[in-house]
Amino acid sequence: MATRCKIAVASGATVVGVTSAAKAEFVRSLGAARAIDYATTDVTALEDRYDVIIDINGRLPLGRLVRILTPTGRLVIVGGEDGGLLTGGIERQFAARIRSAFTRRRLGFFISSVSRSGLNQIAEMLEAGEIQPMLDIVRPLTAVRDVIDDLSAGRIRGKAVIHVTD
Repeated sequence: MATRCKIAVASGATVVGVTSAAKAEFVRSLGAARAIDYATTDVTALEDRYDVIIDINGRLPLGRLVRILTPTGRLVIVGGEDGGLLTGGIERQFAARIRSAFTRRRLGFFISSVSRSGLNQIAEMLEAGEIQPMLDIVRPLTAVRDVIDDLSAGRIRGKAVIHVTD
């Protein structure tokens, strides 16, 4: 989320982050205009409407996310969820694609791919100081289980690096 937020802000977008209260200041430090605490505020009950929603955590049902899009807004679901015997946890992605055929809103999903031009653009932004990597922790390989636990529990705000020590 950190790099995506910084790239969006550097590109002129106004970013609103939905996060825990503990990470609100961190999200604002990335350039978000607002940080909404999902534990105390139902973002779908607010009057706000969004041109783009990037759903990274899959907590909200598709219908509720669509409700807070502008009439021509775009929803991008990133990643998959657990389960799904037939679809491997990407039911929401398929449902978004199907629903998109019946609305002016564009509903879809994102699967990561690497392109030379995209990497070059990120490198240029890094060199220009427009974005900075948000590295939260660096741990040795022996601590990988603890790092995974911390990531799963939401205790890591940026990226985690695991390194092999000599």
